[in-house]
Amino acid sequence: MSLWHKTLSEISFADIDAFCRTMQPENSRLDYKVEVPKDLAKTISAFANTLGGLIVIGVDSDKTNNTPIWPPTDGMKAAPGISERIVQFAQDSIYPPVRVGLSNVIENDLLPGHSLIVIRLDESRDAPHAIDGRRHVYVYERTDNKNDPHRHAEIDRILHLMQRRQRIVDDREHELQENLARAERTMRKDNLPIRWVSASPVYPWREIVTPEFCAKAHSRIPIMSSWSIDDWKYQRFVRGSFAVGRESQGQQKPTCIGVSNISANGTLFCAVFAKEATFKDSEFAAITGGTLPAGPVDNVWIDMSNVRSLVQGLLTGAQTLYRESKSPPGELFVSIGLRNIHRVFFHDREASKKSRAEFPDAEYRVDKVITLEELKNDFMGAVQSMFDDMAFALNAHDVNHG
Repeated sequence: MSLWHKTLSEISFADIDAFCRTMQPENSRLDYKVEVPKDLAKTISAFANTLGGLIVIGVDSDKTNNTPIWPPTDGMKAAPGISERIVQFAQDSIYPPVRVGLSNVIENDLLPGHSLIVIRLDESRDAPHAIDGRRHVYVYERTDNKNDPHRHAEIDRILHLMQRRQRIVDDREHELQENLARAERTMRKDNLPIRWVSASPVYPWREIVTPEFCAKAHSRIPIMSSWSIDDWKYQRFVRGSFAVGRESQGQQKPTCIGVSNISANGTLFCAVFAKEATFKDSEFAAITGGTLPAGPVDNVWIDMSNVRSLVQGLLTGAQTLYRESKSPPGELFVSIGLRNIHRVFFHDREASKKSRAEFPDAEYRVDKVITLEELKNDFMGAVQSMFDDMAFALNAHDVNHG
């Protein structure tokens, strides 16, 4: 598996050896360092300010063509504290500090007594990052194998960097709102409550897969595998693919109860009707196995356990999509939401919670940024705080405590 994708703690010498034997030259997202340089903070901050990337330390490069010198003739001598030095550069020499991903320190089997380490950096949401007492800001634009420095005095470039980030964030939100509007247009049905989930790179400014891949892979990516929908129809769509899920229920014309789409920029979205909201109190109590609060007949209920299932399906799909990308994102912006929920009650079988009053607003949404490492290792744990926030906002209390 490529150094771009593999879990950092699982990277081995064999992975670095295979990567270097491809002779990939240094570029705007890749740098080789024969040892930990004194100005490593400059490279780290420059990567974070620009596109992110990989820094492979312990590998020298050919200065004529920027390819790795492999098998190695020189390298980084084995010594204690290598990881700690790198973290110290990122935390103490850069403002604001940069979070770096590090592999283990790995013995170089081709050069006894020497070590290797891989640094993986994301395009930073906290940019611009400055060094040298906050006086210098660098971006990483490889020309003649050098970083292009920009001092704070060059305010136009720094302002451009900050405005570019804001435009990308605005575009991300615009795409989400377009997805929500499209879902509601497609799923027209008596204002029934809708639950939806979205995951995208924090900065979805470039294609990480092709639109053709989205169209071919959509049916294989388990975005909504937990939902028993009779029929899915997939189609090519703007910058990716779109799918409509229908359910017959004995009707001549199947009813659309769910939609999903995948964009080439790495955005995944799905929305489904909360079908349990059509049940009466007694029916819902039987399904959830609990006693619901006394109140007017035919209260409308939503089961939050179904929201969890939807999130799990979409984030599993995100894992599959990003594994296929040659340039996966480092961080994801995850959103979970509910619409058409005015005067709705909530029940959570998994957490044994239920709300004591109707929800007063028409919609609710919670957002969180998670890392790709968290997505790989324990994504439901990473988003648990989102469900905690939802339980509080939806006035959910322990079932066993009234």
